[in-house]
Amino acid sequence: MYTGSAYYAQPIGDGPKTGQTSSCCLIFFAVVGFALSLSLCVNVSWFFNSGFSYWGYGCCSNCGIGCCYACPYYAGTWVRTNVISQDQLPFHNNTDIKPGNGQPDYWGIVVLVACGAPASLLIACFSSPPSIRRGGSANGISAGLAIGFLALTAGIISFSVQMFAVKEQVVYNAFISQQYQTINESLMHFLSTNRFYSWYGTLLWWTFIWQILLASLALVYILAALCGADDFTGTRSSLSEGESSFY
Repeated sequence: MYTGSAYYAQPIGDGPKTGQTSSCCLIFFAVVGFALSLSLCVNVSWFFNSGFSYWGYGCCSNCGIGCCYACPYYAGTWVRTNVISQDQLPFHNNTDIKPGNGQPDYWGIVVLVACGAPASLLIACFSSPPSIRRGGSANGISAGLAIGFLALTAGIISFSVQMFAVKEQVVYNAFISQQYQTINESLMHFLSTNRFYSWYGTLLWWTFIWQILLASLALVYILAALCGADDFTGTRSSLSEGESSFY
């Protein structure tokens, strides 16, 4: 076992390998959860082909300077919308009144991202010392993970309250002529089954389920650390006087 400055000069400590495995697993779920959360900020786009095409000269393939061919070009329009920042509700029959009320239509997605992304980073950071077998105080690491767990739980609950409520409600569809539709289903079902939003709805499902898994793993890790399962978590549940909080 290394001690003093020789210990910190080593890239990996001498903590339990089982704890290293469990913390690396938690970090993996946290990093993927962070990426999925941020992916919900993308635009939803759709190209509407007008049915007309024409031929023109251009570089159809990347073949260098002066390499031009007669290429087909399709006339049409790209329509884009950003679901997470969309503010088109409530709908007003009076055209002089601008749609929206200053709040995002899908506030549940906003909360899911606002809570999920920072919580994922927090969980990854507090799981880092055991992942390189350098341990750390079980109470300190558990406190950091508990904050991440509570943030994830808040986002999951808020998202569920809005997105899974089955009721008659008006939704905005940017890709059809009659953009305001009345549905009698949940917003999650609408986004998952609509031909224009279905891929975004699938991304929502992945993020929602992944955050539930991450919160569950974080809770198991917290309970194990507080119960003194040092070999499983790679943390130290008790420190002797004068002893460092690292292995």
